[in-house]
Amino acid sequence: KKEQKSYREDRPYFALSLIGAFAGLLSGLLGIGGGGIISPLMLMLGFNPKKITAITAFVVPFSSLSGFLTYWAMGSVDWGLLAIASIAGISGATLGTMFMHKKLNPQTVKRILAIILLIMAMKLIWSLI
Repeated sequence: KKEQKSYREDRPYFALSLIGAFAGLLSGLLGIGGGGIISPLMLMLGFNPKKITAITAFVVPFSSLSGFLTYWAMGSVDWGLLAIASIAGISGATLGTMFMHKKLNPQTVKRILAIILLIMAMKLIWSLI
């Protein structure tokens, strides 16, 4: 209970709307899901990491779907790759969500997100060199 009270509970609608719009824009430009944008920004605003993962899991498919529909309309979808990635993604998301809610505290989720984002940043920086 003490852990939950240290995170913000209000809903700054304007800031959250800007985060969603920014994530959607970058998602469309870069072909990414947007979770790597939404999660760190909401962490910086002080929200509970466990709640952030639930919000991201709900919001990201909408931006991903709009990007998918655009690529589909342009005729550049690899259906075999799509099927394999979808099955793997759904399986991993289901197992990860169950594990997170039953075994991890918010601080651990925050650390995992930070490590993943750092690895992604290092990989991107390395690819520029």
